[in-house]
Amino acid sequence: MTTVTARAYSLCGSADLLAAVFREDVEATRVRLGLPPKRPSHTLLTCRSCGEQRARGAGKKGQKLCVKCRAGVPVACEECETVVLRKRHDVFTAARRGAVHQFCGKHCQGVWLARTV
Repeated sequence: MTTVTARAYSLCGSADLLAAVFREDVEATRVRLGLPPKRPSHTLLTCRSCGEQRARGAGKKGQKLCVKCRAGVPVACEECETVVLRKRHDVFTAARRGAVHQFCGKHCQGVWLARTV
């Protein structure tokens, strides 16, 4: 029966169709024919920022960052010392452009500028 199944597989091109015809479990048929499993039960992804392993969620496809890293980078305001979350892109772009000071808003930036200049 294995030769018939293998021959039928080569003719049909699908182990799933064979499983339906022979009334067998799809995964058992794939294992018996030496084919890889149809789909892994779960896929673990690695966050590019912190390296944390996480399961593939129901969110957008192909997200490279975990929820904590997507939320933002904690940055302390130069004037009032409050901690705010900024997008990673904004923080790194500002640093690349030479900005050394981070503020929580325009008010604190104006107060700091008036005090230092």
